[in-house]
Amino acid sequence: MTLVSILLPVYNTERYIARTITSLLEQTYRDIEIIVINDGSTDNTEKEILAIKDARVKYYAQENQGLSRTPNRAFSLSNGEYVARMDADDLAFPEKIEKQVRYLEQHPDVSMVGTWAEIWVGDTRTSRFHRHPTDDLMIKLEMLFNNPFVHSTVLMRREAFAAIGGYSENPEDYPEDYELLVRITERFRVANIPEILSVYRELPDSVCRKDARGPRKVPRGLARIAARNIARLIGDTVAPERVLSFTHAIHKISLSEGSDDSTACYTRIAKEIYGSFVRKYSVDGILRLKIAQRAGHYLFKAYANYYRKRI
Repeated sequence: MTLVSILLPVYNTERYIARTITSLLEQTYRDIEIIVINDGSTDNTEKEILAIKDARVKYYAQENQGLSRTPNRAFSLSNGEYVARMDADDLAFPEKIEKQVRYLEQHPDVSMVGTWAEIWVGDTRTSRFHRHPTDDLMIKLEMLFNNPFVHSTVLMRREAFAAIGGYSENPEDYPEDYELLVRITERFRVANIPEILSVYRELPDSVCRKDARGPRKVPRGLARIAARNIARLIGDTVAPERVLSFTHAIHKISLSEGSDDSTACYTRIAKEIYGSFVRKYSVDGILRLKIAQRAGHYLFKAYANYYRKRI
């Protein structure tokens, strides 16, 4: 079997970490190592981890380094040909890794694969799911605007992670998971398995929902990265501040860059995205319609949020 390394940074997750690690140890795919790095926790996280007796769990403690440096260190300590990412409060269903390894072995042209996930709020199941696109081109299109992967579900080839240099440690590249996945998707073929194989927890006090630098940090970061993505695709056909206004509207951010003619410009941006994407990837047939529909979806979203902000 091929060794799978699971990168698991943890910080103050005493309530969930034991269950998360157990879900990995109970995988039907047994040839794994779990690189757990305690990033300066001040609660009982370390005690919960050390209580787990399994040689596949490799534990390291450090002073707090943050969300980018810690998984990069975990990667440097890993040995697997495949690398998975896990968040300390999420869960993996027993066949998740086995199905992902099988997928990558059957699709040698694909470098990263995620899965669908069910959404829990704390310990409570909801009726909501993350069912992202599964096809490489539709993922690439979606990635222009937002993250079409559940970060804690991805499994990638080691050489792909190494080729892009891991997570960016630039504070401007936040959210770090979206920024990393953008770079992988730009260089490699990717996919999502259309099966619910993971649990994604929404926690009110998680880093992405409660940040000391302001409650809008995540959507502002999403909007900034999305604007960069779109600008790279369409070139200099639209002024950068207009593209940023467009992505700000999509992510419901105050439209400080907007003006009364912004919505007309949004239509132009959506058309440029459609045309540039079709040309770049030589898209033909029914897929063109799907791409037009998604561009239209985000155009409608930008319009709706733009006018809502101005009422």
